[in-house]
Amino acid sequence: MKRTTRMLLAGALLLPGLSQAGNLGYSYLEAGYGETDLDDVDADGDGYRIAGSLAIGPAYHIIAEYTTANLDIDGTNIDADVDTISVGFGYNFPISPKADVIGRILYVDSEVKIDSPLISGEGDDSGIGLQARLRGELIERLEVEGGIDYVEVFNDETSFVLEGRYFLTDMLALGAGLEIGDDSTTYGVTLRFNFGAGAAR
Repeated sequence: MKRTTRMLLAGALLLPGLSQAGNLGYSYLEAGYGETDLDDVDADGDGYRIAGSLAIGPAYHIIAEYTTANLDIDGTNIDADVDTISVGFGYNFPISPKADVIGRILYVDSEVKIDSPLISGEGDDSGIGLQARLRGELIERLEVEGGIDYVEVFNDETSFVLEGRYFLTDMLALGAGLEIGDDSTTYGVTLRFNFGAGAAR
């Protein structure tokens, strides 16, 4: 079931992170697309996600996301569809006017469906996810975020995440991210819409 965990982590590269510098906002909606290469099973896949975050005070926020993805094992007719829902709680602590340290805890539920000419089946599992991130403004309108993610669904997995986002307007941003796990590499793009008190630059 390592394929499932890898895909969960593929969603992680698109998880909530970058937002307004100077007064970093945590209220937004986001859509993304990501691709993953799995070294240990010689497989690859892509997927889509929608996510949102809502600030519930100057130092706390709640987050939620839904990810759907398809994985193909090279040289076979086996593919797997993975649907994942996660909800969580975050704490953001400013270390400067333009940078925050972020900690999050997530509840993650995933369902995988395997299909091939010879075999088919499905399974599901749930567990926790943890994130430790550093986020801030690198230059005007460009924000970066990096850190470590941990997911315990089907098996334990730790990955390193690096993201960047450029604000086309005060509320609309294009982003890109890279995530490196034990045996996987994930990359993707996002579109984010900020709202609420933190939406003005």
